[in-house]
Amino acid sequence: MNDKVRSEIKDVARKLDLSILGAATQTADVDEIIRVGSAAGCATVCVNPCYVSYVAHNLPRGLTKTCSVIGYPFGQHSTAAKMAEARQAVEDGAEELDMVANIGFFKDGRDSEVGDEIARIEVDIEGFYMLMDKKLRDKAVRYLKSLGYTYITLDLEGYRTGSMNEVIGRVKYSP
Repeated sequence: MNDKVRSEIKDVARKLDLSILGAATQTADVDEIIRVGSAAGCATVCVNPCYVSYVAHNLPRGLTKTCSVIGYPFGQHSTAAKMAEARQAVEDGAEELDMVANIGFFKDGRDSEVGDEIARIEVDIEGFYMLMDKKLRDKAVRYLKSLGYTYITLDLEGYRTGSMNEVIGRVKYSP
């Protein structure tokens, strides 16, 4: 493999989040994504909140960051519960958060209840088809931009980790 190809692979890896979010995830599984993610130079290793401290302490220092999902998998937690989960994840060492939106609220027209939480919309297959409706998608994007978000992304693969940098700083909450 030539240097150009190696460089291109590293550039791609720096944009990827490696995650393991299964209900039966064990420490050995987490050890494996720590090893693979850091060796490949992935952007993050993303885990459920119960493993954040473990990853933060065991991930070699370098480009790869510790990421936690919040409100996973359906986003149907209360905002207060998501914020508590987010604060704890940061205290445990998460450098990036991936908060899941409550798609049901969007479907019900309860946009204002979602707006305080997200800048990125992750969807399952049902949500994907729902957001293919241009009118609904445009409404969601307009609303999120009115809250001050510059970039709104839709994760078309669903429940796959991504970037939620500085989410706590953007979220409005009452302690």
